[in-house]
Amino acid sequence: SQNESSITLQWNKINNNISFVLQYDGTETNISSPAGDGPVIHTVTSLTAGTKYTFTLFSVLDNVRSSGVSIAAVTKPQNAEGFRSSIQDESSITLQWNKINNSTSFVLQFNGSETFISSPDGDGPVTHTVSSLTAGTRYTFTLFSVFESIRSSGVQLTAVT
Repeated sequence: SQNESSITLQWNKINNNISFVLQYDGTETNISSPAGDGPVIHTVTSLTAGTKYTFTLFSVLDNVRSSGVSIAAVTKPQNAEGFRSSIQDESSITLQWNKINNSTSFVLQFNGSETFISSPDGDGPVTHTVSSLTAGTRYTFTLFSVFESIRSSGVQLTAVT
């Protein structure tokens, strides 16, 4: 699992005599084999939101390491800031929010549908107009930031035509 600042890794325990070393970002963490049966679970903290990490796991017996296995995992991106309605008329609402970076796209949910929105070139806010709406109606929009197919927790906005 992952959130904005941590990734939890899980793997199968080999036996009580085998420990592990986890490498990522130039650091190494020694992990003892836990007592009992079941998987080994380790949470890596203090990570940066919306970032891809490569982890290499080695099993260790008597200070001898295995060849290791690597996986890539990403932290959830941060939510978009400044999510607001900027213009509304009888049949449309224009939404606006702050761009995060060029690698983060967005998904807008409302009325049971989802719209994928790419991160625009350049600086400045992201603007998206939702049309074909009904006059005098309240709509709830949920905006997710998306990085490497992982969604943020989402922010909500209610706006009326």
